[in-house]
Amino acid sequence: MAANNRQPIEPSRSRATNRLPTGERSAAARLVLFLTPTRKGGGLQVVDGTGRVMDVPAKMTDVIRRAAELMAAGQTVTVLAEDKFLTTQQAAAVLNVSRQYVVRLIESGQLPAVKVGAHRRLQPSEVEAFKARRDAQRTSALDTLAALTEDAGGYDLPVTAR
Repeated sequence: MAANNRQPIEPSRSRATNRLPTGERSAAARLVLFLTPTRKGGGLQVVDGTGRVMDVPAKMTDVIRRAAELMAAGQTVTVLAEDKFLTTQQAAAVLNVSRQYVVRLIESGQLPAVKVGAHRRLQPSEVEAFKARRDAQRTSALDTLAALTEDAGGYDLPVTAR
């Protein structure tokens, strides 16, 4: 039996950290530091190429900062309006699955939706919550599979030349 050298996967070191190129991740990390308030009342301003200055509202700055934090961690970011509903096709794009699979998830009760006329609509927060649950289940299953393979000596098999 193989020695148990497993380390729990920390969220910051999961497979998701490889989704964005290193250059984009480091730029996002610098932006997070730049957007972190150092004094009260210090707002963000944007200056265009002609020198025009515009104050950025605090809520928008918070959205930009949160997006930069996620990108710095290697995650991709999608911004969805909370008061808008998604079509099954849009939900499928967020979940990276087919539209028909989304319909089956709705019909089985795994993904809540409402009917607008003959069409199904989903709240973005529900789609994101489902995605987070699904990803957590996948990660757990992969960790279990890796542990079983290691315990069975699957990584200790001799390599034979072909």
